[in-house]
Amino acid sequence: MQSGMIISDLDGTLLNSQKEIGQRDRETLEQAKNMNIIRVMATGRHLFSITKTFGDNPPFDYAVLSCGNGIYSFAEKQWIRSLCFSQKETHSIYDNLHKMKIDFMAHAPLPDNHYFEYCNFGKITQAFQHRLDIYQDYARVFNRSKPLFPEISQIVIICEADSFGSCFDLIQSVFSQYTIVYSSSPLQDGSIWLEILPAQASKARASMALCQFLGIEPTKVLALGNDFNDRDLLEWAPYSYIVENAPEALKQGFQLVGSHNDNPLTQAFYHWISQMSIT
Repeated sequence: MQSGMIISDLDGTLLNSQKEIGQRDRETLEQAKNMNIIRVMATGRHLFSITKTFGDNPPFDYAVLSCGNGIYSFAEKQWIRSLCFSQKETHSIYDNLHKMKIDFMAHAPLPDNHYFEYCNFGKITQAFQHRLDIYQDYARVFNRSKPLFPEISQIVIICEADSFGSCFDLIQSVFSQYTIVYSSSPLQDGSIWLEILPAQASKARASMALCQFLGIEPTKVLALGNDFNDRDLLEWAPYSYIVENAPEALKQGFQLVGSHNDNPLTQAFYHWISQMSIT
């Protein structure tokens, strides 16, 4: 019988400045396994990126990927859930973004959502180009008359910090029927990533679905995060912790632990098990 579940974001949370899990946090993840506690990463990353970072044996049991678009079992190497927009929704999203003349990246359905088409209406920004450079082997210029993906998993819009507010308001008003999340760029280039996801997608909804799938009471969940795309997860979990390096506006209402360079999971874990009386 499982004793509970720990759910942690990766970039800026569990991964330190060297993009590694601290040694103490690695030991804590192993200890959790020995205590029959389910270990879950909840990240905006796709499976391709996770595999590049951790190989085939990450120190987790499950992954909530692409901000809740998918749930993956590492032990069984299979998907428990994957979401995407329908063809009708995809077509409508393309039409609206073209009318708005907003640069975007449209991602393939899971598990291949490291592939994407991109569309820009003017000079490509440095942050937009940065991501194209990293994924140059997996990106293609968007062809409106014949899109590569008739169904998509998500839209990524990369905003400069000074234009984010107006862009977010516009996207939220036009696509209010879908899930809209944003976070600081994981590429650490100062930009802000805004994502349009299917209505059922979010870190919290995926975590709830995983608890139900495994028969774990949601009252036994620890969540750890650092950015605005973690907020729904932190608000849902009964034991929520936020790292010191999180934005000040996000720190209110959650238990504060050390920064991503100070093994924050270990701090959160020991506080949680003392509150839960887990041994």
